[in-house]
Amino acid sequence: MAKTAISKSSETFAVGQVVADGYGSYGQKILNRIFVDAVGEYRWLVQEVRIKENKATPAGDGKLLALRSTRDLREYDFTWTPDVITIKKGDVLKDEAGKFYAAESSTKVWSLSDGTWSSVGNEGTEITWGGSRKKLTPVKTIGGNSFSDYLG
Repeated sequence: MAKTAISKSSETFAVGQVVADGYGSYGQKILNRIFVDAVGEYRWLVQEVRIKENKATPAGDGKLLALRSTRDLREYDFTWTPDVITIKKGDVLKDEAGKFYAAESSTKVWSLSDGTWSSVGNEGTEITWGGSRKKLTPVKTIGGNSFSDYLG
């Protein structure tokens, strides 16, 4: 996950942004900016989210919303954005069932168990196999590199 430290004195926020704690597992997704007449200031409408597997999903039933001031949001350590996933020729990927795939290109992937290929969809944060919408995740070497890093 990509985390950017929050400036405690001058950070500005935007709708759609996620602020997260130091562990990066929980945060607040900013849904809207609202002027509150009672205090004469703007507040941020936020939803508590859990950050897992490169996604920020609503915690609980997703109906718990709160109003936070800019000062409240600056108490968080980071702003969070999902990692962008790209594939290159030679990368190895794995689906939820544990099957492995090899990338022939950034858009064509072969199933190593079935010997079939499919074009892949890449929304930037998720790679999917054909019409079945199997989610594929990149497999790294023991050193933490992509397999394509070793190809010339």
